[in-house]
Parts: sequence; structure tokens; C-alpha cells
Amino acid sequence: MKTKQIASLLIISGSLFILACKHEVKYSTNGFTNKADAINSVTDSGKEGKWIEYSDINDDSISDSSKAVYYTLTIYKMGKKFGTVRQYFKSGVIRNEWTYTNGQISGLSKEYDENGKLKSEYPYSGGKIDGVAKLYYAGGKVSAERTFKNGNEMAEKRYFENGKVSADITYINGFPGEVKMYDTTGTEIIH
Repeated sequence: MKTKQIASLLIISGSLFILACKHEVKYSTNGFTNKADAINSVTDSGKEGKWIEYSDINDDSISDSSKAVYYTLTIYKMGKKFGTVRQYFKSGVIRNEWTYTNGQISGLSKEYDENGKLKSEYPYSGGKIDGVAKLYYAGGKVSAERTFKNGNEMAEKRYFENGKVSADITYINGFPGEVKMYDTTGTEIIH
């Protein structure tokens, strides 16, 4: 009789251990890149694990993958986006890359063109743009630097492809305040 009780306790303990381990799944903060790895699982907490989601030209979510223009690979942890999320053009070329912490976008967000060249970088903190964002010409040179504080744009500096400043703008309450414009030699033409 004692043997059966001990065996029952071991089975119950083992089952509880397996259940506990199931809820302690470790996910990589680097996300994932193979869409075949997506499982699209839902738990009581919401979306969980590796997901693939499709969107149309307006970035609206759609269920028909044959009509998709983009697809996004996301890891969810207890219903919240986790780690690096990547969006791709249907061709498989990366379009966007975001990092999430506790369900909020954080760190450097990157946008790419259809050839995979970097178009822009935006720094995020606590779900808001915070810091200096950079936009790029197709050749890779910086076309603009936009400074944000807690989601509000504070200043913008635009550049010609030769690297000279074309405009220097400060913002007040979200609207352009002081604006300085320059010609391709760097000479101020409007103040």
C-alpha cells in the first residue's frame, strides 16, 4: 500500500513539475527569423510564444496570407510583445525591427527599404520616442536628425547629400518655432 502511495505522490509531483516548467518558457530577446517556427499559440494570458502575423499595404492586420504585403514575426510572453520584433516585406527582406520590454517599445527601432538598406532609426524609451532619430538617404548618408524628448519633437536638422546642413528647426509645443535654411555650401539663406 505504501508503495502505491509513494508512486502516486511521485506521479503527482512529476506532473506539477512539468506544469511549472511549461509556464517558465525562456524566450530569446533576439526574437526569431524563421517564419516556419511560428506556432501562434493562445493561453489564458493571451498570445504566447512565436507568432507570425500578416498585414496589408496600410499595415492593417489580415488573416489571408496570400493577400499580405508584409508579415511580422513576434514573440509574445503572457500576451505582451517581447524582445526583438521583425516585420518583413512579402519577399522576405526585412522592413522594420523593434525591441519590446514589458510590452512597450524600447531601444532603437529601425526601418529598411525594399532592398534591405537602412531608412531610419528611432530611439524609444517607455513606449515613446526619446533621443535623436536619424533618417538616411538611399546611399546611406544621414538626411535628417530629429531630437525627441518623451515623445515630443524638440528639434530637427536636415542635410543635403553632400553632408551640409540644409535646415535647422526648433519646435515649440509640436510646431516649428525658429527655422534656419541653408544653401548647398552651408550659407544661411533664411532665418
